[in-house]
Amino acid sequence: MFPLLYVKASLLPETFPLDDEPPATFVREEDYVRVSARIAVIMGDEDIYLDVFVDDMKYSDTPVRATVSENIADIYQDIRNFVSVYQFELTGQMQDAIFICKENFLLYWGQKLVNVLRPLHALKSRDTGKEGEEEDLNEDDLWD
Repeated sequence: MFPLLYVKASLLPETFPLDDEPPATFVREEDYVRVSARIAVIMGDEDIYLDVFVDDMKYSDTPVRATVSENIADIYQDIRNFVSVYQFELTGQMQDAIFICKENFLLYWGQKLVNVLRPLHALKSRDTGKEGEEEDLNEDDLWD
């Protein structure tokens, strides 16, 4: 899912904002916290990973830590706000929503998306062959 999201976001057209006001936002703080908390529970001890693509890392001996749950919640927030403009057919805000989504992808969450693939892959490849030990997760519960 994340590699496809990366490709789709990179294919968004170049646009320019039409309005001085940003498009409506739909993700509330409670939504963000809920998504982040649910993913943190799923990830457990594997939620924290070292982020090597931070500018501060160049000048520091101390590793920079990031969390899968917070990065996925950041991505969720931007994508959900973008999709909601279309879901509610807010025609006057659609071009601005594309502009903001593409800009945020390039500046913020595109790198976060790529970064979380590494710990997710490590967790998935370690769990291969451990059938019967997985929790029965309902994917829809994460995003409601």
